[in-house]
Amino acid sequence: MKVTENGDLKHSQLLFEDYLQMVSAEQREYAQSVRATKDD
Repeated sequence: MKVTENGDLKHSQLLFEDYLQMVSAEQREYAQSVRATKDD
C-alpha cells in the first residue's frame, strides 16, 4: 500500500511541475504581448 501511495505522489508531483512550467510559459508570452501593445 505504501509503495503505491509514493508512486501516485511522485506521479502527481510530476504532473504538477509540468503544469507549472506550462503556466509560467503562458504568462511569459502574455507579458511579452502586453509589453508589445504598450509600446505602440
